[in-house]
Amino acid sequence: MKKLITAVALTLALSGPALAQTMPKVRIGTIVLSGIAPILVATDRGHFRDQGLDAEIVNFQSAGAISSAIVSGDIDFGVSSFNAALFNLAGKGGIKIVAGIGTEKPGYKQYGFFVGNKAYDAGLRSLADLRGKSVALATSGSAVHYTILTAMRKYDIPRNTVRLVQTQTIAAQLAAVLGGQTDMGVLHVGQIAQLEADKSGHTLAWAGDVEGYLFSGMYTSPRTIAEKRDIVQKSVLALQKGAEEYNRAFNQRDAAGNFVRGPNYDEVMKAVAPRVKVGDPDQLAAMLGYADPDLQIDMKSLQTQISTWQDLNMVSDNVKAETVADLSFIKALPTKPR
Repeated sequence: MKKLITAVALTLALSGPALAQTMPKVRIGTIVLSGIAPILVATDRGHFRDQGLDAEIVNFQSAGAISSAIVSGDIDFGVSSFNAALFNLAGKGGIKIVAGIGTEKPGYKQYGFFVGNKAYDAGLRSLADLRGKSVALATSGSAVHYTILTAMRKYDIPRNTVRLVQTQTIAAQLAAVLGGQTDMGVLHVGQIAQLEADKSGHTLAWAGDVEGYLFSGMYTSPRTIAEKRDIVQKSVLALQKGAEEYNRAFNQRDAAGNFVRGPNYDEVMKAVAPRVKVGDPDQLAAMLGYADPDLQIDMKSLQTQISTWQDLNMVSDNVKAETVADLSFIKALPTKPR
């Protein structure tokens, strides 16, 4: 009997590591900003492991590099903002969007229209005043570029009346705004928080208050879908679990629209704060945008983005939202009462 108990104990002790070694590996490319926090929650809180998957986060410097790594097979999934290059790759059959995540939504801060003191003192006090002004952006075709275009669309500002200055890097973008070489920049909420604390300028508006749109999502290659469909479905389910926890912790608001800590705030914050590297959790909470707990892919929003880039000759005319997205995975998710 003693030998049997010992054998059972040894088997149990070894089964954990052995099981981990047999889990399929999935590599997920991201840019570590607060906007991709739901995938950090999904990985660090064990939701991929619960689906029998060994998930690894791979950090990139740009969304375009993630898309290229998907096509080359270096990673299995990407989680990032959408951009013109991604839509072009999808139109060529290289990528499929399988889940939506971040949404620019009124009352939530993700990206803001920030004006340096020089431009503000010269009279740039509203987005309606953009005619004849200049705006810095790191790269054309990016989500930031699109955000600028939404403001021009809302206030009926002709594109040829605003000078867009491509700076190549975020650091150069900041320098252009603060140094007065350009009038405005669209900056991440984390950058804006520091600049406002330093009294370096003013935020005219937040992107979600200008136009609500699907900002980010999870995508993969058609080859991965064809060869590893079960893994794709499990990965989307794991992401949904992470998005649900994130939404419950950080996206609650009171009747006045003020942030309210969710019941799981402390435990979920432990998964996010070390990765995003913001020391003050309350400061970080103010930087966390809205994540859809159902991962819905807003097809109308996708088509609006694609059409906008097509008007600028940055996305091929044959690209359509229905060819870019695969809705089957979110349709297969279990529905839950809320």
